[in-house]
Amino acid sequence: MKLHLDMCIGVRDCDIVSLARRSSNLKSISVRVPSDYSLPLPRLINDSLRLTDQSLRAVAHNCSMLESVEISFSDGEFPCLTSFTLNGILALIELCPVGILVLDRVYSFNDLGMEALCSAVFLETLELVRCQEITDEGLQLVTHFPRLCVLRLSKCLGLTDDGLRPLVESDKLEMLTVEDCPQVSERGIQGAAKFVSYKQDMSWLY
Repeated sequence: MKLHLDMCIGVRDCDIVSLARRSSNLKSISVRVPSDYSLPLPRLINDSLRLTDQSLRAVAHNCSMLESVEISFSDGEFPCLTSFTLNGILALIELCPVGILVLDRVYSFNDLGMEALCSAVFLETLELVRCQEITDEGLQLVTHFPRLCVLRLSKCLGLTDDGLRPLVESDKLEMLTVEDCPQVSERGIQGAAKFVSYKQDMSWLY
């Protein structure tokens, strides 16, 4: 069973809680929520009309078969600061056998989140897109992720070649993809995985 919610502004926490209690066989969830400044003003003011950690915790506690999690925020200049937090995301990782984690514009996910993933015994694939709070210090922790074999990094401003250096020496990853990370060079990813892919297009910055 899969659940995909794309910009469903009218969906509330109580809806997800109710659904989670009846979806013990849920294996995949994908949620894209609006940024704060893409919401109509009445909905922006009324917090009860946005999804929060309550939804994520309900899924974590009721959907013990969950294997794939994708959380993203809509494209926009302003991130959403009042929706899902690091604690809510980590509840999914801690209570469910999540093997695939995709985070896009999730500014609440930082180096502390990367540290917590060191205990993610099922995680095999991690994709981080525009997660600007992650630094080299957090990236270097990837060598301690128990089962990670695929890593994709895209448009992450805080990452440099230094963050990838421990991976070059670890022979851990099967595949590493780096796209449009301004401070990561093609030379910097060589040897960081058995298969590497690199693309650099800075047009997204302007």
